[in-house]
Amino acid sequence: MRHGRGHMSKTPEDAMAPTPEEQLWTAADVARFLKCSRAWVYREASAGRLPSVDFLGLRRFDPATIRAMAAKGTREPGRVMPFTG
Repeated sequence: MRHGRGHMSKTPEDAMAPTPEEQLWTAADVARFLKCSRAWVYREASAGRLPSVDFLGLRRFDPATIRAMAAKGTREPGRVMPFTG
């Protein structure tokens, strides 16, 4: 954010940056939340048992989906969704 004349204004880059609530998790974030290894997260995502998004070869996870699965205590079939934005 830029400072000017006593107020802060957003730059175009700031406007496009996701808020913390919108950010997708990395495998490390999921592993930390589930208290498991990153290898397990990648293995489950690759097998389609943990929903993920593939963006230019980077695997990311929706926090709300991971939290919901953890709350249910189930492993529902997941899916890899290509990023088409």
